Amino acid sequence: FDSNPMRCDEMAMFHAAHGNLGTVAALALPSLSAGTAALRNMLLPSGEKANLEAKFMVVSPLYELTALGLLKDYGADSIQIIVAPWIESTNWYLVSDPLIAPTVSLLYLKGSSRGVVVGKPRLPDDQRSRDGISIGLRFDVGAVPVVRVGIYKGRLRR
Repeated sequence: FDSNPMRCDEMAMFHAAHGNLGTVAALALPSLSAGTAALRNMLLPSGEKANLEAKFMVVSPLYELTALGLLKDYGADSIQIIVAPWIESTNWYLVSDPLIAPTVSLLYLKGSSRGVVVGKPRLPDDQRSRDGISIGLRFDVGAVPVVRVGIYKGRLRR
């Protein structure tokens, strides 16, 4: 999501015109309120308001404790924190329940077994004599953003 991919309407996944991109602000009550309000006010294809609740807040490790404290201080215990070390530290996301509003779809290779393949590890010759257990894992799955309704991107001041 950090790359903010273009969608079929030639607009970025997160865009102010779609109401899912916050202004640059500190991670505090006003920015969290803007995000929860955005999830509720997002429009469905029918034109009705989605009225979605935030279920997850995704943050970088740098803001994990800030997010935990913010949610605790304001009684937003229903929002679960997900710490994702691969996102930029200046971004955070609110995501609704994926069972209600799926925003990401999983893709599998044609003919795949749709899961994790466990087998022999592919180790270089110089590592084959090491003590311990080596396991080879392969995932033949990818993820792609599908719709904008149900996810909000907040941006933090540096």
